[in-house]
Amino acid sequence: MLDKNGQLITLRHRGQNVQIQQSRAEQLGFNNSRDYFVDGMWRDLLPKAIAEAQKGQIVIMSRPQNMNGVETSRTRTAELILGFSQFVQPIVYRGQLKGFYAGSIQVKLYGDELLRMFLFQLLLLGGVIVLSSWLFTRVGKMVTEDILKLTKWTQNIVKGDLSQVLTINSQDEIQQLSENFNNMRQSLQDSFTQIAEQNSKLYQEAYFNGLTALPNRKKLYSDLAEQSIGALLVININDFGEFNDFYGVDTGDEILLEVANRLAAKNRPVTLYKTGPDEFVVTLTTQILTSDTVSNFVSTESSNNHLQLAKLGQLLFDDVCQKPLLIKDSEYYISVSIGGALLSVNQQVLAKNIPGSTIANSSSTTSANQLHRHADLARRFAKKQQLTYCCFSSEMANSAAFEENMRQSRMLAKAAQEQWVVPYVQLIQPLIDAPIKFECLMRLQLPDGQILAPHQFMAAARQSRIYPQLMRCMLQKSIALFKNQPYEFSVNITLDDIAIAQNLEAIVSLLKSEPDTTQRITFELLESEEITNYEAVEHFIKLVKPLGCKIAIDDFGAGYSNFVHLLSLDIDIIKIDGSLIRHLDSDPKAQLLVETIAIFAHKMGKKTVAEFVENDAILSLLNQYEIDYAQGYLLGKPAATIAQALAIYSAE
Repeated sequence: MLDKNGQLITLRHRGQNVQIQQSRAEQLGFNNSRDYFVDGMWRDLLPKAIAEAQKGQIVIMSRPQNMNGVETSRTRTAELILGFSQFVQPIVYRGQLKGFYAGSIQVKLYGDELLRMFLFQLLLLGGVIVLSSWLFTRVGKMVTEDILKLTKWTQNIVKGDLSQVLTINSQDEIQQLSENFNNMRQSLQDSFTQIAEQNSKLYQEAYFNGLTALPNRKKLYSDLAEQSIGALLVININDFGEFNDFYGVDTGDEILLEVANRLAAKNRPVTLYKTGPDEFVVTLTTQILTSDTVSNFVSTESSNNHLQLAKLGQLLFDDVCQKPLLIKDSEYYISVSIGGALLSVNQQVLAKNIPGSTIANSSSTTSANQLHRHADLARRFAKKQQLTYCCFSSEMANSAAFEENMRQSRMLAKAAQEQWVVPYVQLIQPLIDAPIKFECLMRLQLPDGQILAPHQFMAAARQSRIYPQLMRCMLQKSIALFKNQPYEFSVNITLDDIAIAQNLEAIVSLLKSEPDTTQRITFELLESEEITNYEAVEHFIKLVKPLGCKIAIDDFGAGYSNFVHLLSLDIDIIKIDGSLIRHLDSDPKAQLLVETIAIFAHKMGKKTVAEFVENDAILSLLNQYEIDYAQGYLLGKPAATIAQALAIYSAE
C-alpha cells in the first residue's frame, strides 16, 4: 500500500517468501525488501502509474532487466509468456486519488498455468479447427455455434473479462471443457476479490481507530491536506490515565466509546476523529462555515465564527460532562478540556476556491495544517487555566520561547555530557561551639568562562529531565573538592533524584567509593508540597545514613510546611527558609514562627540552620532563639573555592 505520492505505507509478503525476498534484495545491493520493491521492481512502474492515476486503470509491467539476475529461468520464461509480473492499481474514491495498491506476482505459478493453457489452447485450437471442419460437415450448424461461443469466451478471458459465465448445453466433451474453463475463471475471480477485500482492510487499519471505528490522526492530517477545513476543536479527557489506573482499561474503553457516541449523537454537520488515547477532534469544513444551513451555531462573520465555535465547544462539553456516563449500571463522571482554532476569513475564502493556498495573517491560523497544533495549544491553555474552552490566539504560539527552550535543552545536555557543573561553596557559621561547615551550590561554567547561577538554568533543567545528570556531576565534584579537607559540607537533592532507581543506584555507588568523605556529607531535601513519596525518601535515608551521611530538611517554613515531616523522617538538621529569616527583624509573625521551630527542633534533638542572614539585627535574634547555625551574605557569599570562602568569612 502506497500513499498518493507513491511513498510506501505498508508491505506484506507471503509467509514462505519473506526470506527469499530479503535474500534477493541483498544480492542486488538493496538494504531491505522495501527498497527491493520500491526502488527496484517498481522503479519504472510507479512514475507511470502516478502519471496515469486519474484514469483509475491498473498499470502493468515486466520487471526491469537489471532485476532478472536473481530469478530462475522458469520465472523469466513464465513472465515472458504472461507479459507482466508487476502491477499498480490506483485507489480513487469520489474522484480523489487516495493512494496505490501495488503487487508483484509470483509469475512462475501463473506462467506455468498459462503455458499449459496456452499449449492446451494451441492443441485445442488445432483440434477445434479439425473438429469444426468435421462437425460442420457431419453435425451441422448447432455444434459450430458452441465452438464459436467457446472461442469468443476464451478471447474475453485473455483480455481480463472474468465476469462472463460460459454456458454450453451439450452432453459431450465440449460441455466438460466449458465446465473446466468456468472453474478456472471462478478461481481467478476469487483471487482478485480477495485482493480487493485485503485492500479495503489495509485502508481501514491505516486510517481508522480500532476501538471506536472513527477516523484516526493519520486520516485527520490527510483530510487537512485535501479538504477545505475551516475550524477544528480538540477535546481531551482530563487525567484519563489515572482513570484507567483506577477503574481498569476495560472500563476506560467503555468510557471512550460512550464519549464518542455522545460527541456524534446530535447529527451536527461536523466530522469526528479519534486522534489519541484520550483525544477527539471535531472539524468543520469551509463550506459549512460559510453556509446558511448551520447558521444556528456558525455565521459568516469572523467575530461570530469565534463566538459560535465557542458555543459549539460548550455544547460538546455539556454533551459529555453534564450527565454521568452509565457503564454496566455504574455512573462515572469525567471532565474534558476543549481548545479551538479557526482559519482566518480570507483564508477560508481562498481555501474554498483554491485548495492548499495560504494568506499571511499573524493574528490567526493561516494554514489548515496548523489547525490541529493551534487547537491543542488552546486546549492546553484551557486546562492550565481550568477553563471549559479556549480558542487559539497568536500569543499562545510563542515560537521565540519554544526556540529558547530548545536552545537551553541543548546547552544543558552538553553541560551534562562535558561536565560543565562547578560547585560554589558558601560558609555556614556555627552560633554554638562547633566547627564551620559549607554548602555546595550548583553553577554552570560555560566554555567562554561565563558562570550561570541556578535561576538561569534550573527550571529548564528540571523540565527537560536533565537535572539528575547535573546533580550526579555536582555530587561527584563536591566530594572531590572536600576529599582532602576537614570540613563538613552539604549538597542539595530532590525527590526526582532519589525516586528513579537508576539515579539512586549511581548516587549510592559514588558514596561507597569515597567512604571517608561520605561521612562528612549532609543531603538537603527540599521541604515543600513535593515531599509526598515518603517511601522513596525513607528508602534513601536508610541507604545513606549507614554510610555516615546526615539528612537536612531544606527551606522549612516554605510552601505547605508540615511538622509531620520532622516526626516521620529520620532527619538531623532543619534549615529554616529564607522567606522567614529575611524579614525576621521587622516581622513579629516570622519571629514567633522561627522561635517555635527552634524550640520544637531542640526538643526533638535536631540542629537548626537559618538561611539568608543579611544583617546584624537578624543575627542577634538568631542567637536569642538559640539557632545552631547561620548562613547568608552577612557571613559570606558563595565562592568558587574553599579558600576564597574562608577569606571572605575572615574579612567579614
